[in-house]
Amino acid sequence: MCRCGCRGWCSLFPLVDAWVKDLHELQSSNQCAVLDIQCDWPAYLEITGGRFWNHTDHPCPLCRISQAEMNPETVPGITLDDLGHELYTVEDYNNDIDKFTKEILVDCDNMLRTIARNLEYSTADRGRHLITDLARFGLRKGWRLEPSRSLPDVSQFENQEVPLRVIFWTGARNERLTHMCPLFLLEGLTHDTWSIDILHTWHLGPMQQFISLAMHAFIASGVFSPRAANMEAADVRELALMAIKAELFQFYKQLRSTDPRWRDKGSEAFCLKF
Repeated sequence: MCRCGCRGWCSLFPLVDAWVKDLHELQSSNQCAVLDIQCDWPAYLEITGGRFWNHTDHPCPLCRISQAEMNPETVPGITLDDLGHELYTVEDYNNDIDKFTKEILVDCDNMLRTIARNLEYSTADRGRHLITDLARFGLRKGWRLEPSRSLPDVSQFENQEVPLRVIFWTGARNERLTHMCPLFLLEGLTHDTWSIDILHTWHLGPMQQFISLAMHAFIASGVFSPRAANMEAADVRELALMAIKAELFQFYKQLRSTDPRWRDKGSEAFCLKF
């Protein structure tokens, strides 16, 4: 992943944009339709430019709840039918993209060189940004040069031929969005077509946590622990886990022998360890 300060976006953008090109061609030939995006929360935010759950002002990509409002008193009131907070709509997203992006035409070599001399990489500004105002070009200090279809690699800006259209991100450091998302150029795909990914939001989320808590409860109960005295606590826990594994794998063996369809409908744990 790129380490220019962009937090990986310089690497992700060309890949996502290439995918969008392919899907555009398929859509135009009526061979496919994009219905939704399925991914976990961090992956969705990295692609769409949203903020993570610990952000003070914008911890949710879909509504306007603040970090201070994410507490035991307010969260129980949130349901599937009523989030209890104003939604961040598709219109809001599109308005923010229009507000935070500025496309300019670099029409001569002198303009290209002048802009290049005043660009600097910064982690705080998420990439290659302007270190001074360039009023004659309509550019301001702090604006970030964004990857785009005409300039997929911002590090190659000074090596491009003019005329060249480029995009600057004008949003402040603490705004809700950090960059635009080329996926939303696809017809029918919008900010609210994110689908819950059951693998990450259930199996690797609360279900994984529940199983872990249950296993530790079994071990702490002493039911599977050896009766030998003068053993270290860590050794007792390890032997208890081995006993649980033996019971579990015997249970799988019985199911495989009695239910011919078990392999098609069931899943088996293959590794249990601390």
